[in-house]
Amino acid sequence: MSALVNGIGLVFAALSVKPLLDSLIPPPPAEKMTNIKVLVGSSGQSGGAEPSIHLFDFVGKTVGFHQSNGNKIDLGTGHDIQIEHKGSGSAQTEYISVIQGGNDGLCISAITVTTPDGVSYAYYGDAGWMCGAHWYYGNTTVSASGDGGIYQPRCIWVDGDGTSGITTKAYGIHLPSFIANDLRVGYYNDHNDAMCNAKPRFNKYDDLSIQDSIPYFNKQMFDLSTLMDYSKDDTLNSQYYSTEPTEWNLFIGGFFKDKREVAEAERLQKMRRDAAPAIADKPKRANQGSKFKGKLVVSQQSAHSAKELCESKTSVGPDFVSTAEGVFCDMSEHKTWPLCTKAAQNNCFDQVKKQLKATKRNAPRDENGQILPNKEYDNVEHW
Repeated sequence: MSALVNGIGLVFAALSVKPLLDSLIPPPPAEKMTNIKVLVGSSGQSGGAEPSIHLFDFVGKTVGFHQSNGNKIDLGTGHDIQIEHKGSGSAQTEYISVIQGGNDGLCISAITVTTPDGVSYAYYGDAGWMCGAHWYYGNTTVSASGDGGIYQPRCIWVDGDGTSGITTKAYGIHLPSFIANDLRVGYYNDHNDAMCNAKPRFNKYDDLSIQDSIPYFNKQMFDLSTLMDYSKDDTLNSQYYSTEPTEWNLFIGGFFKDKREVAEAERLQKMRRDAAPAIADKPKRANQGSKFKGKLVVSQQSAHSAKELCESKTSVGPDFVSTAEGVFCDMSEHKTWPLCTKAAQNNCFDQVKKQLKATKRNAPRDENGQILPNKEYDNVEHW
């Protein structure tokens, strides 16, 4: 099995070193192959279409790719993908794009990668959450300690059509930038922009296809022994970012029938890139979306805060109850309500009936006169 793999996780809202469970590390593949494992956020609410994956080497050349078949990922398990090396890039994958596989949104807690030489990487959803990705809580355990402590990262969403309130279609990740040690974790905690605002390191895409290349660093950005950036200014300077042209010949026969179709795809790609805004808009509060109607998650985990979920502009998913907080989060309105107790039976959420209770039975309004939303759940999951 591979050596210890440390990923960048989260403890009490601060980044931390989190070793990956051995069982989640993909085994070393055969020559000219790379093994991927995709871990979804939970056993029942965040499964969706299998993503497409594109692998790139240290100078942005294609190593290989996997086109999603659109099938739904098995819930509660790691989904394995093996990618054959067929591009001009070297055997060593450093960059990866993870792309929506259809219109059924997928929430990813972790992605683990093992290359032919046995090098393994782990990327956790909490790092994406820190960088403004659409997110939800997860109950997939990726790390455990000898004292019984477990680590269950948030998951981050990708979706094809945005109907679930998720606008992100893909992520680009520089895997070596998320190898964790105490120095790097401290640096990212103090300098969030070094982790989130350097496009080759991590980037969210509202429009990216399997054929598209992603930016790479055109110089070595960090010391290989300490994992510390040589210069944060250089890391954030687009002068040191480059993008390789798409190797269109790799897609003939699979994605495109002939060179004429390739030429049209290349033209459309250029139009998309030319139209892309130079500066991303500030995040707007996401809508709940039809995917989550009638679904409720009830969590006993103290790390899962219904208040935090409701107050976040980027959270997306089913309605949520935190029994530890005694709070219900209505994700359609991003509004919190206390759970009903023997002492408090009005303007609260009844856990037994799974309904909001008003001050008066014949007047379903809250204390401010607002009409209470009618909640009906046919899918309730307990964590």
